[in-house]
Amino acid sequence: YKPLQVDQVIELVEKMEKGGLVLLTDDDPTTCETVIDFLKLEGYKIAAAKTGEEAVEAAKRREFDVILIDIKLPIMNGLETFRALKKTDPEVKAIMITGYPQEVGDLADQALQEDAYTVFNKPLDPDELLKVVNLIMEGKSKEDVNSEVNAF
Repeated sequence: YKPLQVDQVIELVEKMEKGGLVLLTDDDPTTCETVIDFLKLEGYKIAAAKTGEEAVEAAKRREFDVILIDIKLPIMNGLETFRALKKTDPEVKAIMITGYPQEVGDLADQALQEDAYTVFNKPLDPDELLKVVNLIMEGKSKEDVNSEVNAF
């Protein structure tokens, strides 16, 4: 007989509980690969879209728990993508990302005003990103997420 390892059981249950579905919308293959690998290790299921149009189509087919959206996308930018996603699901939980914070600052600010949870600059900090995704998965409001993230 083997004694029950309570810590291992708790860790396993916590990992099973995560497992949310995340849609990553980014046209940069390096960012996609990094984020996909990292979130998969943390127990999340990931779908990827290279354009805003692909993201909107994916969101029409299934509901995502969290959507990461690059602001500078070809054809349909990240803000336009976010707005289109909100038409599909008014409760969409989006995190905006950008490698060009000065260039797209106005779009980022507008997305935040329209209820995107937060904006991350590239290169992404995996721990910060994971913290926000986890808080969203726990059902935290945008305000709670921002107060917890800014507290660190």
